[in-house]
Amino acid sequence: AVELAIFFHDVVYDAAGGGGGKNERDSALVLLEFCESALGGGYAAAQRVARWIEMTAHHRCDAETEADCRYFMDFDMAILAAPPAEYSAYSRAVRREYSHVSTVAWCVGRGRFLSQAAAAGTAVFATPAFAALEERARSNARSEAAALRRRLLALSAAALAAASVV
Repeated sequence: AVELAIFFHDVVYDAAGGGGGKNERDSALVLLEFCESALGGGYAAAQRVARWIEMTAHHRCDAETEADCRYFMDFDMAILAAPPAEYSAYSRAVRREYSHVSTVAWCVGRGRFLSQAAAAGTAVFATPAFAALEERARSNARSEAAALRRRLLALSAAALAAASVV
């Protein structure tokens, strides 16, 4: 089940038009269509795996979430715990991928996600196997969120300066 979730997760990915969980819902539908056509609907876990894929829209597990789903979520969030140089490269690549999003909207939206990930009392990872990566993930998220806040402040200052010239 986890292998299918990994394979079909983001099989539909549209950075410009797939927000708000659309990419995840569409990817889950592709999984269900695959299971129906390849297995005649005979894969009992298809609905469960589709739900896991949809859960990657928010990456939140609760006490009732199956262990396999928790591991799948942790695999997906593991990049947050990459060594700083690797994380920085990842962060730049994600920004390029979302270059159609204005800088202000990016700083606000990405900053919100990262601030939530770094918040005290909120676990980044859902399994004990990833617990050792928790602090590095929080540190990377805090660092990037702070950089985004600085960028937003610089843009605000520049806009105010330009407005005073007019």
